[in-house]
Amino acid sequence: MRRKTILSAAALVLICAIALSLCSCLNSIHTDYSVEAYEKGLRYSSVMPRPDQFGDSEEIFTKHFQVDFAFFRSHTYILIAKYDREKYEEKRDRLLSSGGFETEPIKEPDYGDIATSFELDGFHFGYLLLSEYPKRMYFIGYRDETRQIAYVWFDDPDLDYIETEFDQFLREYGWECPK
Repeated sequence: MRRKTILSAAALVLICAIALSLCSCLNSIHTDYSVEAYEKGLRYSSVMPRPDQFGDSEEIFTKHFQVDFAFFRSHTYILIAKYDREKYEEKRDRLLSSGGFETEPIKEPDYGDIATSFELDGFHFGYLLLSEYPKRMYFIGYRDETRQIAYVWFDDPDLDYIETEFDQFLREYGWECPK
């Protein structure tokens, strides 16, 4: 009887080890710069703008960044639009006066306060009130130097908390902008 228990325990340990090694094989990162990949993600968001709304921009940049870790999946969607000076200032000023940004820091019990406005690669970002921290977060940023407005959406229904500032978090989850 004791021998059966030891064999059962050894088999359980072996099964757990195999399952764990399979999970580590399932870790992957996918990056797609196509407008189609960005638009595909819009099925899950009514907040983020569609690329066809940017007919008055000089150019747009899109990116979909996906991280798979075992059975968990995170997505980051980025759309950056560049405008001529007049249109840029009009759009930036409208965004800044919209009142749609969180002004208070997010209280993370094990980390501390996370600032809801921050700078990243010359962009001044704000965290949108419509966000559902930390599972679905929306950010909008502007960069005067290049007349660009950035829309960033992060989605991970399994994420329970973050332990870093938003600028570092976005860098880890695929932030990129054209020069």
